[in-house]
Amino acid sequence: MGVEEGNAVQSELTQLRLGEDARALQLSGMAEGRVAVRCLLEQATRTVRIASRLLDPALLNTPEVRDAVRGCISQQPRFQAHILVLEPQALARSGHVLLRLAQDYSSFVDLRVPSEVYREYNAFLLLVDECGVLHRPLAEGWHGIVNFNDPGRVRKLGHEFDKMWETASKDINLARMRL
Repeated sequence: MGVEEGNAVQSELTQLRLGEDARALQLSGMAEGRVAVRCLLEQATRTVRIASRLLDPALLNTPEVRDAVRGCISQQPRFQAHILVLEPQALARSGHVLLRLAQDYSSFVDLRVPSEVYREYNAFLLLVDECGVLHRPLAEGWHGIVNFNDPGRVRKLGHEFDKMWETASKDINLARMRL
């Protein structure tokens, strides 16, 4: 995809409304992915579910993500973010914004590690409010799909996420060290 096409996709992403626009857009680069993540998170009102090996720093370790999640917490008293990370040691060393949010707002943001059964999971998944989805089948690549209103796909992927979540556990590497 050329620069002009990428910019067109980014521009289109900023116009989409969660729960309203049911167009599936192909993502093929980091810049598009960052815009998609920001736009989805800024419109979240109830739930965010994320599964990723390292909580993809290029997409999720940004001030925009931090601000969007903080905004959800401050505006929605029942907001919940469930986050699965497969490599907690690397995350703990990185100072990731989602780790800090989980430590500071533990009643809103819960970060867990999947059980051994799911340790080979190698996708990136972001589900928002039972209708928005960003899915990259291979976490290492930038190719994926985003849709701001696809309840069927969110239900299917959400079922997979929930199976991982049910057997996931807290990890000592992700706990805040208090002195």
